[in-house]
Amino acid sequence: MAVGKVNDVAGASIGKVDDVAAASIGKISDIAASLGDSEPSHADLWVLCGNDGNVGYSTDAAGENVANWTIAAEGGGTDMFAVAFANTGSYGDGLWAFARNSNGAKVEYTTDHPPAASRSQVNLDGPRGARSIHYYQGGQKFMVGAISLSAAKSIMTSSFGADSSDTAAGVWSASASASDYSDATSNYGIFQHDNIGSNGAGQWMIGITDDLIVSTDNGVNWALVSGSNFLGGGKDVKTVDYANGIWLISGESGLMKRTADNGSTWTDQDMGFGSDNVVSVAFGGAGDSTANVWIGVGGNGKISRSTDNGITWALVDGGHNVTLNAVASNGSGSWVAVGNSGKLGYSTDDGSTWTFATASSGTGVNLRGVAINRMLPHTPG
Repeated sequence: MAVGKVNDVAGASIGKVDDVAAASIGKISDIAASLGDSEPSHADLWVLCGNDGNVGYSTDAAGENVANWTIAAEGGGTDMFAVAFANTGSYGDGLWAFARNSNGAKVEYTTDHPPAASRSQVNLDGPRGARSIHYYQGGQKFMVGAISLSAAKSIMTSSFGADSSDTAAGVWSASASASDYSDATSNYGIFQHDNIGSNGAGQWMIGITDDLIVSTDNGVNWALVSGSNFLGGGKDVKTVDYANGIWLISGESGLMKRTADNGSTWTDQDMGFGSDNVVSVAFGGAGDSTANVWIGVGGNGKISRSTDNGITWALVDGGHNVTLNAVASNGSGSWVAVGNSGKLGYSTDDGSTWTFATASSGTGVNLRGVAINRMLPHTPG
């Protein structure tokens, strides 16, 4: 039992009791003081993936030693392009899913924490390698994007419910849940690991080569956003991200567009990347210190940071020029970035400063994706 209110004042609003700081109070009338909404304990687990089947994990990614990462080639030599985490409430800590560049087993998944070397596999529709994977919180659905799409031009999806008694192996569909975007664009698609996004309320945006397409009905119907060549003629969309009421679309040559009204109007943003590609963008979470922080990474080791919800950006010196392929936040000020040649980086001050090293295991392997076992809310609160 914990104290919710004292004299009808919410615990979170209490400053002092009898001139004792609220944070220092252990008990009030032998009742444990919990001044604020209680939250379940959470232990961070970061998971990465990369070429040659490499998968790694760390419970202390922000430590001083890259030995805090356990990395091993566990994917049969097949490149692993992206990783996503889903906590639906059905699978304990949740489910990890990997986009696998294979004509056969395109998705690997597991509920083990950390992910075990032996993972379940599913062969989604068609001879195409998976390059991107995104989990849609609102509808409990994964969306997987692939390269070398056939004329069917489908984005494979799978859904599972928190109240379902199905096991993880029974919730993936090979083709029945595919999403057809053939009416929206003639592009077959070159999916990256970060160019699928959703707002948690039925709207999806996806970058396919140099087009941006949108669905407002959970992937049933699609339309081009602002016509073709969204970022400019021949400029591929590489990242699609939504959080905090903002969509950020970025890609080749450092280009970025921002909308705060779900795509009715767009403005160009300068991340300071120059001619270098933006490869991954992430939102910092919804805590007091991170509610407006975004980080973008990409070519030549570029890192750019925004503290005003993506309006203005400033470069951060990472101390190297190795291309970075993915970035993620734990929502509490810690960030991890991964890149080519086994490059690993972390920040514990909300992206203001970074420390980079080369993984002692997996050295020379291009690391493609990183995720954490925490699903950050789309908006503060």
